[in-house]
Amino acid sequence: MVFTRLFPLIDTMFVSGRVLEARPGSGETLCVALFRLPALFGPGSTPGFPPREFVWRQFVSALPTGNVLVTAATGDEGARRPRAARGAVRGTLLTSGYYGRAVGSKASRVAFIASADPGGIIPAWLVNLACAKQAANVTRLAAMFSDGRGPR
Repeated sequence: MVFTRLFPLIDTMFVSGRVLEARPGSGETLCVALFRLPALFGPGSTPGFPPREFVWRQFVSALPTGNVLVTAATGDEGARRPRAARGAVRGTLLTSGYYGRAVGSKASRVAFIASADPGGIIPAWLVNLACAKQAANVTRLAAMFSDGRGPR
């Protein structure tokens, strides 16, 4: 559901992805996904740069407080896997995560962190632009939940 329903709606750079392994009941999955580099303005991608492929292990935890923690990183296992997409540059997800907590009965607060190396030769300003656009994913995800379109 994450790659077929959520990613396409919240991440404008997402191309495709899939779960490689899942451990039922543990909240742990190994994922691979392909992302475009963002256009300077508006949606779309920057011409001349190949897409980036990331492999990461993700953990979703429901905490005893009722809060939710999602963490992800490319580990050694993900770095050794062969590329799934021809022509893509392999990036590394150094650390990523969401921490969500309820604020009252009808609101939530989400903290988001992401640190990634998109691989290849990319100017720092383009990497920074991608980071800024990734932060907007939290806003799009929040809008989905407030509109009642969140995961079921």
